[in-house]
Amino acid sequence: MNSEAADLVAKHVMTFEEILMKNVNKIAFKPRKTKALLHGHCHQKAFDAMGPVEQILSHIDGLEVEPIVTSCCGMAGDFGYAADTFDYSVKMAELNLLPTIRKADENTLIIADGTSCRSQILDGSGRKAIHVARFLDQQLAGSNN
Repeated sequence: MNSEAADLVAKHVMTFEEILMKNVNKIAFKPRKTKALLHGHCHQKAFDAMGPVEQILSHIDGLEVEPIVTSCCGMAGDFGYAADTFDYSVKMAELNLLPTIRKADENTLIIADGTSCRSQILDGSGRKAIHVARFLDQQLAGSNN
């Protein structure tokens, strides 16, 4: 593989949230006076990509974002669905993720980008988590979502 080509691509790759932050002055968000618990999926944490998520959310007036201090939700893709690893998956989620969500007020938003993370949260707490992109779409001024 051509290292120079890979370096060139890497310099120009941005996450969705980084793109939004570059254009944040052109975006009007509706205020939202509420608390949101934020869970980052493993890839976001591994690549130190939670900062831009928190930054873009900070542009919504009234939104109080609290990152959940946790490691993997326990799903790791299909790891949590396999019969021989299901119990481990639940134990991982019960370390901090699920107890934190269960303690939260029912009006607290749960934001989680990982598909399997959202499944684990729903199955383990009964709470529905939303992807940050969907949440931001709902908060766009002029949006009826």
